[in-house]
Amino acid sequence: MMQTRETLSFQNLKMSNEARLADEERLERRKKNALVLILHHLQAFGYIDSASRLQSESGVSLSHVTVADNVDLLTVMQEYESYYTFKFGRAPRMTRKSDGYRDDIAKPTRPRPSAPAPPKPPPHSSISSAYQSAADDGTPTLRPLAFPKLGYLHPGVNLGQTNSAPAAGQVALKSKSKPALEPINGAKPPATVSGPGRPGAAHDTVESADSAATLMGMDVVGTNFSKPHKAEHDDRPVTPTSRQVDRLLKPLPDFGTSELRDLAAVISREIFVENPNVKWSDIAGLSDAKRLVQESVIYPLKYPQLFTGLLTPWKGLLLYGPPGTGKTMLARALATSCKTTFFNISASSIVSKWRGDSEKLVRVLFELARYHAPSTVFIDEIESIMGQRQGEGNEHEGSRRMKTELLVQIDGLAAGAEGEREGGGSGEMQDPAARKHVFLLAATNMPWDLDVAMLRRLEKRIHVDLPSHDARRAMFARYLDPSARDGFGNPITSPYLDLDALAARTEGYSGADIKLVCKEAAMRPVREIMERLEGEVNAVEQGQEQADGVDGGKGKTMQRRTVDMGDVEDAIERTCPSCDGRMSEKYAQWAKSFGSV
Repeated sequence: MMQTRETLSFQNLKMSNEARLADEERLERRKKNALVLILHHLQAFGYIDSASRLQSESGVSLSHVTVADNVDLLTVMQEYESYYTFKFGRAPRMTRKSDGYRDDIAKPTRPRPSAPAPPKPPPHSSISSAYQSAADDGTPTLRPLAFPKLGYLHPGVNLGQTNSAPAAGQVALKSKSKPALEPINGAKPPATVSGPGRPGAAHDTVESADSAATLMGMDVVGTNFSKPHKAEHDDRPVTPTSRQVDRLLKPLPDFGTSELRDLAAVISREIFVENPNVKWSDIAGLSDAKRLVQESVIYPLKYPQLFTGLLTPWKGLLLYGPPGTGKTMLARALATSCKTTFFNISASSIVSKWRGDSEKLVRVLFELARYHAPSTVFIDEIESIMGQRQGEGNEHEGSRRMKTELLVQIDGLAAGAEGEREGGGSGEMQDPAARKHVFLLAATNMPWDLDVAMLRRLEKRIHVDLPSHDARRAMFARYLDPSARDGFGNPITSPYLDLDALAARTEGYSGADIKLVCKEAAMRPVREIMERLEGEVNAVEQGQEQADGVDGGKGKTMQRRTVDMGDVEDAIERTCPSCDGRMSEKYAQWAKSFGSV
């Protein structure tokens, strides 16, 4: 009976966590859909600078995903107004006066028009008179960052320049003789006002919207408005494997000074916003490393009730071993599978030539990691940053300050973990932010060069050794797949390779070495083809059409042969392993002294 209760309890725990993750995924997808609708609205009505800036800050691009047919922001608002009116019997209130607004503040005066003003709109018009120019306050226009081009952009629009007139969001009055704002290419601007909402009404046609706007006498458009052309969209729902699952970035926080904001923009470039598309199954072997990485990042987010108190997740993990054994690939698999913000940091990211900037970059890095929590900070080749601190006069003070700041920031992560341990004694999280943690993942080829204080802060230190026999066999089976085809549809590899014999002959080879062997073996048939092609070209150029291998250019066909066992064995003979036996012994000795698995 007790065992049955425990089984039911674990099943309920798994089901509740799966439901929570599904709700979080729906919320994240709803946020991205809202951003796509806003981007499409800004671009369609000519707010090019605003759309480009929003695209840069959010990481969502219309070149990757766009709105479906018959869907836009105005249609969604119209449907909501219709539903609200039908349910409550009154129109919803979308806006209100801001807290700091005062009626006695003098409003900016507009230039006196030279021609008589057109008649006022009818009283039943739903256009608000609160539209004002976004550039009236004198704020300089931000130059958009370099990002993929927005969809539907007019070829003549330059995102790096601003348009002086009319200003963004300005109300352009229309007259029968000559319009005040001429659309690009003579296209009619889409109307921003529709008739009274009808319950269940669909998207209005462009012709009826244009006629309604003409009767109203005004349109609200941006500085670079152009009518988007009708595009063929795929109405199929966006699947989790599409580009829309890329990480949604939050805007940068206010650091108080422009200097820190500039440094934060530098660090933000190191955030992975796209999927590396590396799965755990793509990594052969390394079972201990994969287990520890998953239980440090993935499982705490999936089952937070199990990681409280003493079981608070690991805060630091060091991967060390010979080069080419899959340490960076583990980090890519983590960035693919986890739902955290992934910072890919190297020495060039936080080392600056300016005095004091390196420490500030380290501080901003961890503040951004906490701001985007849950997050993972991956530092590759960490020995270049956190080498052993030398005595007086043997190390530059700037390097010592940067190392000290990095150690202090990592201790800040540990202090946060202690706070969670003290407040998380129950089976449930006391605060939703308690399960948001920052995880430090580091990789190195020379662990003996790391500072001892850094080793203490990296709680788990895993030796990523050379691949075993089974792992090498799996690598050969993947790289020399018989089902692979070239550009002409011909098979590349022979299906009669002895993978066990190849794995036995590559004892001491790393994963990168095995990939190099397979590439060299696949190049041998290509070299034969290239020799024949170049020989025929030279013979034709010399007028020797009856040379060997040339039949007057008629009836001669060439086909690349498949990679056989001899090609792979010859490639093994020509490729030496990158790690010798002495280095392997050195790694094993260091693992006995400082390893923590």
